[in-house]
Amino acid sequence: MLDALGTTTSAKLLFGLTAGLAATLSSARLNVGAGGQGAAGVSLGAGAGTHEGSSTSRAAVAASVSAFLPDSASTATSSTPSTSGRGARLHQLSRQRPNADPHVAGQPAPKHSSDHPTLGLIATRLRSGSQPGHRADGAKLGLIVEGGGMRGCISGSMLMTLHELGISDAFDVVYGASAGAINATYFITHQRTGLDIYAEDLTGHNEFLNMRNLFNKSGRPAMDLDFLIDHVMNHRKPLDWDAVLASPIQLKVVASCLGTYQSVLLSDFHDRHELAAALKASAAVPQIAGGPRTVRGRKLVDAAVFEPVPVRSAIADGCTHLLVLCTRTAPVAGTRLGKRVRTTLEALTKTTVLNAPYMGDAWRVALSPPMSSQDEELGATLEACPHQVRSGMGAYVLPLYPPTTAGCHPLCLDPAKLRAAAAVGREAMLGLLGPVAAEAGRWSPLAAALEPAAEVAEAEGSFGDAVIYSEAMGQGMRFRP
Repeated sequence: MLDALGTTTSAKLLFGLTAGLAATLSSARLNVGAGGQGAAGVSLGAGAGTHEGSSTSRAAVAASVSAFLPDSASTATSSTPSTSGRGARLHQLSRQRPNADPHVAGQPAPKHSSDHPTLGLIATRLRSGSQPGHRADGAKLGLIVEGGGMRGCISGSMLMTLHELGISDAFDVVYGASAGAINATYFITHQRTGLDIYAEDLTGHNEFLNMRNLFNKSGRPAMDLDFLIDHVMNHRKPLDWDAVLASPIQLKVVASCLGTYQSVLLSDFHDRHELAAALKASAAVPQIAGGPRTVRGRKLVDAAVFEPVPVRSAIADGCTHLLVLCTRTAPVAGTRLGKRVRTTLEALTKTTVLNAPYMGDAWRVALSPPMSSQDEELGATLEACPHQVRSGMGAYVLPLYPPTTAGCHPLCLDPAKLRAAAAVGREAMLGLLGPVAAEAGRWSPLAAALEPAAEVAEAEGSFGDAVIYSEAMGQGMRFRP
């Protein structure tokens, strides 16, 4: 990365940072460093789509972003505990485990223990058939959904797979950050079409993302949230707004408050208009998506300014168990020098390119302590004993990381990459909760494998032997539709 810095002019660096400022906030981390998806900018740039009419390809922008953006945009806030105290004990615990090898992106995801208390609670609720708002177990199970710009297709696919597995009613509350909050609305209403938004409605004609708006005088934002929420979610893929408001599974939208310099949870919406305003605020990346959004008298910006993955807010909200749906690969251990470089570049990005007049004090709060602390704390739960995690953080926390992002990044406009990333999210969720759902009789790997082929055969009017392969079962099967 230092070689890249040495051979890149200041102008190119500034352009790369500017074009990637959505990634800085919404992505939380681009895995700069050995083994990361963004290492040397190769996997992010290769094959990416291009900006129609632009002299700089989106692939080049993505490569620039991956070379210069830091590992994590996670930050601690004054409203949540720092990594001193309980969090520090969790980090120390993780470092002391002799077999705690860091996960390298692109390798198989870390195995989760089948007896993790969060999985146990889900299994118990499936067997009992308990419903949201009518529990007798005394637990509060939260579902946290990370965003990450266009990479939100991964957590969106994980959510839709929960429906496929028949597990959605096991959760009491959903916490959505940025794109994750938008995903959560379609999850609550059981509308799978919400996942199709990424590849079908946001990738063409510069309607949603147009980075040229950063440099021209059109007055339009580079990321048009009004197009997404007012047009797409009302006309192209209409959300059942009333169902979200009436759902027994509560939605809590995370945003960053510029008045208190803390992350805030927005819930109990009066009507669809207030919900839409909250969704826009949660994704309002400074500079790129216009100015702050005012909701309930508070000026709010993107959730990722203070808390891109709202684990601490969910615990403060009373959750005893958490399932965290991540759109990034698991953290990779780096050298002290590497972390220092990432922290420096992180600060440079925010205090120059992203430093809108209204963000000065907010960035000063967000940059201290280092923004990687939350990311490292969450990653440490993969190796630590769940009961010790509960002792250190206040709840049982189970993160689900995809093994790869399939080349998808926060600015990705390539439908093929978006669909590939969504497929990765689905397989990750099947691997984690498929056995739980199957044991409870909610889901059958064989039926799930046969269904798509049977639908194709019925649509085409073809009858005869067909061979399909089920990754969930690990074997090929021949059947007659």
